[in-house]
Amino acid sequence: MSFDACAELVRKGDADRFRCAMVAPVELRGRLLAIYAFNLEVAKAPWVTQEPLIAQMRLQFWRDAIDEVFTGKKPRKHEVIVPLAQVIAQSNLPRELFDALIDARAFDIDHDPHTGREAFDIYIENTSGALMELAARALGAGEEAIPTIRDFAYATGVARLLQALPALFAAGRDPIPTGWVLDRGLIAAAAVDGPLSRAIHDISSDALRRLNKARQHRKLVPHFALAAILPGRDAGAILRKVLKSPENVLKLAALSEFQQRWSLLWRVSTGLW
Repeated sequence: MSFDACAELVRKGDADRFRCAMVAPVELRGRLLAIYAFNLEVAKAPWVTQEPLIAQMRLQFWRDAIDEVFTGKKPRKHEVIVPLAQVIAQSNLPRELFDALIDARAFDIDHDPHTGREAFDIYIENTSGALMELAARALGAGEEAIPTIRDFAYATGVARLLQALPALFAAGRDPIPTGWVLDRGLIAAAAVDGPLSRAIHDISSDALRRLNKARQHRKLVPHFALAAILPGRDAGAILRKVLKSPENVLKLAALSEFQQRWSLLWRVSTGLW
């Protein structure tokens, strides 16, 4: 089975995860690329149309496709589903992670904010958490590593969401639960203060705590699963920057491609994350 289509999708749509996948052993790279291609297709489903019903139909397509794979039906002839079905069988990946990831993306269809901090945490767990766990399991990580991977994935998800806040707010999305009705005009002008600043501080603080906890237990994560961890390699730096000045979160500068490549090289050479 060829994974070339998955590789090209990820290379174009998720360049950093593509680079991280290339760190995995050659014979296992296809597994990560199929998982990341699936994630990319699901994640973009709510954003490629302005019609909520069409977005829901796109997510339903993936729900049905995953159901068919796990119920023993022949996979649909699709450039991502066919190789993904092979990876699921090879790695014995759990269905609930795929279902959770798809269901979580339904939030991105609407413009309503999360109902509270618990709902926000579930979203991060079922997007970043499910994805990193799937990637680690595909590389052979066992149950003893999963709690540590989940802590690191939570921090990764929060850091990536904070980096995306300018685009999310500009699109009319309110991903940070504050318990208040916020003025999107002020947010668009980068006037982050009051309840939003406090919420960002609290979320970032909890994320950094979980990241530090994960690093304390990094020995539980086998080195051969490093490629699954690497997409979160800069989460700590992002979270510390936000905690230092939550009101400037909308001014976070994305790392240049050179910085991303250098960071990846350093992590790979040291084995530290």
